[in-house]
Amino acid sequence: MTNKENKKQKIGIAYIRESTEEQDKGFSPQNQERSIKEYAQKNNIIITKVYKDLISAINNLDIISTSTIGRIIKLTQNLIKL
Repeated sequence: MTNKENKKQKIGIAYIRESTEEQDKGFSPQNQERSIKEYAQKNNIIITKVYKDLISAINNLDIISTSTIGRIIKLTQNLIKL
């Protein structure tokens, strides 16, 4: 891959999920967002949208289908069909 190809901007989204147990280990939603944005900047990725699921756990497929991650999965499936 040439330097020119490597510098081509990419488009991405950020997905942040709150988890009470993980927050104590430094993974608060704010820290997750900061880390994602730092990674994106280093890798020439433009974050077009930040999605957040601020619930403590997803234990049920019904919740997944209506949650933010469910919407992201549907968006990705629709983009793949294009």
